[in-house]
Amino acid sequence: MQRITSTLISTLAAATAVVSIAPIASANPFVGNHDGWTYIQDSTNDGTGGNGIFEVFGMAYKQDGNTLSFAVNSEMGIEGNYWKKAADDNIGYGDLMLNFGGTEYGVRFAGTNDSGVAETGLYSDITTMDVTKDNNGWSTTAKYEKYVRKNMKGEARFFGDERDEAIFDSTAKRQSGNVLQSGTKVGDIAMLTSENLLDFDAAFGGAETGAETFGFSFEMTEEMSGEFIAKLWLECINDSLGMDGFITQMVVEDPVVPAEVPEPTGMLGLLGATVFGGSQLRRRRIAD
Repeated sequence: MQRITSTLISTLAAATAVVSIAPIASANPFVGNHDGWTYIQDSTNDGTGGNGIFEVFGMAYKQDGNTLSFAVNSEMGIEGNYWKKAADDNIGYGDLMLNFGGTEYGVRFAGTNDSGVAETGLYSDITTMDVTKDNNGWSTTAKYEKYVRKNMKGEARFFGDERDEAIFDSTAKRQSGNVLQSGTKVGDIAMLTSENLLDFDAAFGGAETGAETFGFSFEMTEEMSGEFIAKLWLECINDSLGMDGFITQMVVEDPVVPAEVPEPTGMLGLLGATVFGGSQLRRRRIAD
């Protein structure tokens, strides 16, 4: 199936010069723009296991100058859910994976998940790994899809949109790459709470949403520009989200060079010369 057609929405910082590109119309009713957010709505009935506690409803991104933010609405909080059959008694979110035309990044935003990197943050030069076995999860995407179709009568939007299958490999066993294995940390993240994300909540326009809303933001690197793909699995791949996006390239203005100010030592020298000159002039007048 075809990937999502890219849509764009950018909130521009007034003090920063940014190239602005108009949003691209999308034929998909589940992709939209609202108050600077570009969002994707997932099926409301495709989160398997736990009577809906793993249901993820949607994701969005927002660019504000050189800051990129992501937000998630779900029935599961950022700390995950208790699950006795998981190796650590908890199933949570994987790491967010970003692909800018082959340049890949990962964001560990959930400090309690099974990521292979030690700290939350933005990472480059990444490798990924699969943690579905430790989290009592599906071995392949295909098995997850088959179960949803047969038992849950879920919509075809398994990953936020029916055209996202290119983002997720449906046949590889235990190869979801849902968390980071390694990487080079290139930035910290700032967590966003539901109070910071009221405009994101409104993006769904009255559609069914979950009880939990959270988000995070980070400063973009210079290589982050143009089209990108974002992918987020749960650790058990009981639900997932994927979307295309577009980032405007930052244009940094030349700094204003301040006028040179004489150094204090130079000013003292000038003052001394003036005093000395005045003293000599007074002596000549007295002599006359």
